[in-house]
Amino acid sequence: MTEERNRRRVSLAARLSRAALTAVLILTGAAGVTVSTAAPAGASSGYYPCGSPCDGWDPNDLVTLARTDGRIALIYCTGSEMDARFNSIVILRYSASCQTTWAHVQPYCNCIVSNLWVESYRTSTTSTLRASTGQLPENTDATYMLDDAKLYNRACATYSQDLGDTWQTTCTSRY
Repeated sequence: MTEERNRRRVSLAARLSRAALTAVLILTGAAGVTVSTAAPAGASSGYYPCGSPCDGWDPNDLVTLARTDGRIALIYCTGSEMDARFNSIVILRYSASCQTTWAHVQPYCNCIVSNLWVESYRTSTTSTLRASTGQLPENTDATYMLDDAKLYNRACATYSQDLGDTWQTTCTSRY
């Protein structure tokens, strides 16, 4: 009975999500919607940043951004990604179009990563954490996104280079 109820909840959530997206598309009109896999140049180019609503999203998911001309854009934040900060273990990836960041394990890292996360701060020097996010369950080499508009984020990882005998933590500088 519980499994069937959970299936109905997921089904209802999926239908509501599709209905909400359809409503947005209808309200803006076909001419008011842009779908893009190649992301725009950024908020200064006519797009507002994703903001805290993108906290906790998968960077590979399609997100909705408002444009300054009142239209809606559906884009992938990974379409404009770049390596903002990095060290030998972890990369802080940044999306200019969404103004978000996420962490990714260095592809050539000869290590085991047990934990990967992004920390977000309101200033470059404060120790007060605004938000933190963990690894994607289906992709342990990356994390969920965090808003980076007028914020300072850094990527961190706990790792071992000796098959788990010793563990260390490293973080990139803030971006």
